[in-house]
Order: sequence, then C-alpha cells, then structure tokens
Amino acid sequence: MNSDREKCTEMVGRVCLDLTWYPGEDLYSDGDIEDRLLQLAEDTPESELDEAAAREEDWAVLYHFSRIRENIVAPLQIRRTDKVLEIGAGCGAVTGALARMAGEVTCIDLSKKRSLVNARRHSDYDNIRILVGNYRDIEPNLTEKYDWITLIGVFEYAQAYIGGQDPYREFLREAAAHLKEDGKLVIAIENRLGLKYWAGCREDHTGNLFEGLEGYPGNPPVRTFSRGELARLASEEGFREMRFSYPYPDYKLPMSIYSDAYLPSQGDLTMDNWNFDRDRLSLFEEKKVWPGLIADGLFGQFANSFLLELSKEELPETERTVYTRCSVERSREFAIRTEILGAADGSRRVRKSAAFPEARAHVEGMVRHEGALRALLAPFGIEVNRVLETGEGEGRVSFAYLDHTETLQDKAAALWRSGRREEAAALVQTLADAVKKAASEPFVMTEGFSRLFPGAPCPEGGMSMPVTDLDMVCENVMIGADGTRTLTDYEWTVDFPVPEDFVRYRIWHYFLSYVQEGADQTEFLVRAGLKSEYFPVYEAMEKSWQQAVAGTYTPLRELYGRISPGLRDVREEMRIADGGRSRTVNSFFTPGTDEDVLPEKKEPVCVPMSIAPDGAFTVRVPLRLLHWPRVIRWDPMDLQMLRMRVTGIRGNVSAKIEPVNGFAREGWTEFWTLDSVWKITGSFAGAESFEITGFLEVVHPASRLAEMDKARRDAGELGAQLES
Repeated sequence: MNSDREKCTEMVGRVCLDLTWYPGEDLYSDGDIEDRLLQLAEDTPESELDEAAAREEDWAVLYHFSRIRENIVAPLQIRRTDKVLEIGAGCGAVTGALARMAGEVTCIDLSKKRSLVNARRHSDYDNIRILVGNYRDIEPNLTEKYDWITLIGVFEYAQAYIGGQDPYREFLREAAAHLKEDGKLVIAIENRLGLKYWAGCREDHTGNLFEGLEGYPGNPPVRTFSRGELARLASEEGFREMRFSYPYPDYKLPMSIYSDAYLPSQGDLTMDNWNFDRDRLSLFEEKKVWPGLIADGLFGQFANSFLLELSKEELPETERTVYTRCSVERSREFAIRTEILGAADGSRRVRKSAAFPEARAHVEGMVRHEGALRALLAPFGIEVNRVLETGEGEGRVSFAYLDHTETLQDKAAALWRSGRREEAAALVQTLADAVKKAASEPFVMTEGFSRLFPGAPCPEGGMSMPVTDLDMVCENVMIGADGTRTLTDYEWTVDFPVPEDFVRYRIWHYFLSYVQEGADQTEFLVRAGLKSEYFPVYEAMEKSWQQAVAGTYTPLRELYGRISPGLRDVREEMRIADGGRSRTVNSFFTPGTDEDVLPEKKEPVCVPMSIAPDGAFTVRVPLRLLHWPRVIRWDPMDLQMLRMRVTGIRGNVSAKIEPVNGFAREGWTEFWTLDSVWKITGSFAGAESFEITGFLEVVHPASRLAEMDKARRDAGELGAQLES
C-alpha cells in the first residue's frame, strides 16, 4: 500500500482517495440526500451512525449507514493477509467490515461524493484505498491479483457498468481476470423469483409489481436472476466452484444467512414486512408459506436474495461457515454473531464472535462462566455445552455442535399442538423446577443488577442462584435422542444475584408466546407456581433489561412504522368484496363471578361467529353452558387485531357490553392487540342465550405501526414530564 499511497491525489484521514480516473464530475447521484449523507459522515463517528440513521427516519440514510448492511460479508472466510477488491463500494456500507477482516481493501466507485462518504466514515482505517471513476476506465489499470472480489448489490447493474450485447457475462469474465488462482468472486443480489415478490413486494430496482417474475418484459437496464440463471451464467463462464447462501430476509438487511448445508427449519422465517423503501401489497403471509416450501426442498429457489461465492478452481474442502445469525441490534458492547462451521469430514462446531471490539468481554464471559454453570446444573440433569476453543483477546469462542437433537421448545410445542398440553407443560416445568431447586442464596440488590436492569423495581425477598443464565429458556436447551438435556447458549450468564422466579417467568412466558401468540398467559403462569402480583415486576425487569441491551440503538422493527410507506392488505379488500359469501370463525366466552374480576380462571366456551362479507357479525352467547354468570369475558377472534362496532343485543336479557383493552376511534372500538377482550355484565337468569350483533374488521398490524409507535413515544414523553 505504501507505493500506492504516493500516487494518491487526496488523503481523507488515513484513507487513500485516488482520483486518477475521476472524470471531474459525478455522473451518477441520488440528489440532495448525498449531501446529507456526507454531512453525517463528517460530523458523526462511525460507531454512532446507527443512531443518526434512526433520528433521520429516512430510508436512504438507513440503507447506507445501518450496521446490519455489514452482516452480508460475515460468512466470508476472509483472512488478515487477504487482499479484497470491492467493486461499487458506494458510501461504504460494507467497506469497514471488509477492512476489519482483510489486510487490504481496494474500492472502486464512480461517484466522488459517495467515495468521500466512505472515506470520512472510515478515516481511521489505514488499509483502505478508494479508486474514484468509471469501472471500465479503472479495470484495465488494475495490476494486482485479489483474493476476493465483491459485487454487493452491483451485478444487476452490469448494463450500466459494462454495456454491450452481453454485459453480465462480460462482467463476470472481466472481474475473474483479476482473481488469484484460488481467489473468489462474491455476488450479493436479489432473487428474481423471491417469495416476497410473489407476496406483493415491488421489484427492488424498477418499483413495478411482478416485473421480475414476468421476466422483465419492459427490458429495463437493471435486472436480477433466479438461482438457476445465476448458476448457468457462472458455469458457462468457467467457474468450477459455486456456493449459494441465502440472506434472510434479504441481502440488504440480513439478520440470518443460511446455506445449502444448513437450511432453515420450520418456524425460523417469521418476517413478512421489510419494505422500508416502497409501499407493497400483502397477498399472503410469507411466514405461513415458507414451511411448505422448506418441507418440499424449495427454499433455495424462492429465497429472497443470494450470496454467491464463485471460484475458477475447485477449492480444497476446508472448514467453512454454513450458517450465520447476526445479533447486532444491540449496544455495541453486546453485539455478536453466531456461526455454525462445517468441516470436510462432516463435523461441525458453533462459534460466537464479537461483532465489534467493544463486545469482546461479553463473548469471553461465556468461557468464564462455563465451569460454574456446569457445577450448578449437573445435579438437576442439565449439562452445559462445552467450550472447544477460545480466541485469546479476539472475542471468539467455539462450542460443540449438538447433532441429532431438538430443542426443548420444539419438543414441547409439538406435544402442545397435538393436543397433549399437560405433557408439554410437564416438560417445560422440568426446566423451571431445575432453576427453582438450584436457587440457594437469598436475593439482594447489587450494582450489577442495577446496571443490567436500570430503573426496574426490586423484587422483595426470594432466592437466587450463585450464577444465573438469564436466558435459560426452552429454545436454548437441547434434548438428545437419549433424553440428555444440554444448555447450549449461555451468553447472558451473570454472577450477581437475580431472582430465580424471574428466570422461571421467562421460561414459561417465551414458551407460551411461541405456542399461542398473543393469548393471555396468566392461568398457565399461576399454575406453574408464579405469583400473579409479581407479573408487573417481571415485565418491568424484562423491559428494562432489553433497553439496557439495546442501549441507544433503535431496532429496525421500531423504525418500520416511521419509515415504511406501508402496505395494502389485498386479502381484506377481497374478503369485503367477495360476492356475498359469509365466513365463520371461532369466538370464545369465559364465565366470571364478580364484576371486579374478569374473569375467574375457567375454561372458555367456543362458539361459531358468522361474519358477512361487509363485516356484519352475529354471535350467540351460550348462557346455559356458562352457568349464568354475572360477568362474561368475550374474546371475539383468536390472534387478530380488530376494530368493531356493536350494534345491538338480542334476547330476553338486560346486558351491558364494554371493551376491556380497546379504545374509541371514529365510531368504532379499535384493539391494538392480538387478544381483543370485551366485558359483558347483566342479569341473565332464565335465558338460554342471547345474541350480539355488529360489524367487525380485521386490521393488519403493519397498517397501524406508525400510529402505535407515535403513541408509544408520546406516552414516554408524557411519563418523563410527569416524573420531572
């Protein structure tokens, strides 16, 4: 790099900005937003750009500055001695990650302004060189061979980069000429046949619905490809080695990255709405379609994006990353990545690594706590996954990969969903009981507790364990074929006192949320031995802990309502206009015994509710089956966000009906919850039943996210004012 630096025409901090091929003006620009990006890069440290993006509430800023963009290169086995060529580096969304992994990174980009953004945000790096200018002018002057060449969101623009009759083949050919003999070309790109496009997302580049699915009939200057098309292109250009990986939900903002050697399991893919840049239709719920595609081996054909590694030579079978989960939506001191590494002999191991230097102590804490956890849990039949290897001072820890196992959560959930709820509950309770039995010390408040649970109420009395894995939930316990139970993930282990009943609460809360999303958990939690008067304390502790982990970082799920143009739920529109056909859903009534207690913990009675195409409903309240209570709880529909208008009560009764967790809005009662509840009171003696009539609409949660987020922020500001 030193000889190259002598040719530089400009230095930005320690970054070399080479303007030799710059034509004197930017031939491509997104307009004024680029000036804002440059200003933010100049005024904001790289570590704080996420916060800046959250404050801006603008897709362009989020796209260029979100740390989640860097996740796309996490699976690449780049070494500290490697040289990387990043074609189309733009504002440097992944340049910093590459520079932390490699020895040298050479960037090419047409825009000087974007290159300045890249250089400003990475000005402390001394291994980045940015070549500004047209790729066709720069490419003939590249004299080095590279271990890696990346085309992250670039290959689809080959027509603009290369031109000619067959630009995509030419792009592959030219780039490959600059690879070392064992070098790799990396492409990250949307899948033309991605499931999100079938479900109603607009084509990412043209903004048109279904354009990629239809084969780009308008012949736009940018296009993406299916898996088969990419494989044929690469094969015909002489690439002998190709490895497909599948960023989810897509390559732009990937949270997980799967591969053919490690495909998603049922229930892993739960994200439906990720349209920050454009509005979209909602034709179906993608999370409900994925299980069938996965079961039939079609995940790779319909994945939303690809990460493709290509090589001209057949590479030796070495250990490589087959799966990556990126837990980076946290404060930098807690941000980590979890990888599953597969070796040539079929063996695997799990590696956790710090996403940023600040998180090294957090990762290495797992090594420190392994022995104490093992000794604590062994008497209760729970093993602790062993540490295989540590990267001294580098924030890396490797663990055994437990094959031929299933999570306690999946095993219990299968029992639950097959109607064997008591067996499922008993299985979950064994884990909760182990926690209770392992608690041998009185709980006392400490500085460590206050730091991790800032502002949370202090539970009175109770016991704690000598060391506590706060996240010892069912998902993190594996059950082997021989019944062995092993705690696999103990990232959140602390050595200060924490109430054991908080850990038991989390075990049950997250299992119940998994098997009956949105439903009232009170009955099961009480049956599990937890005291209902402490539930608000546990909830406050959980919220406080999550806030401490997030720090000043704003998760994408909170930004969706502020940034996304939203969606149009075509299913609801079709239902309303569907030619006079009615439908029937299950509705639930539960008896109470006192107007101040809603309701007593009893089994609900399920009855059919008829809903007409215009939303008009009629439901019969079965008083005889309910044994004529004075108070009745009504749950109209299971796991739906609703708005309702009750128009009448028919029958020989005197009854009053009022919403419990809804609010009045434009003549309707709206419920911003998946568990809408009404309270019915009255004098019912002598009547067999009565009917409730009215109108009902299902509300898609995404259509209310912006308002819900604003209400949450307003409530927070009001609370702050009241406290002051």
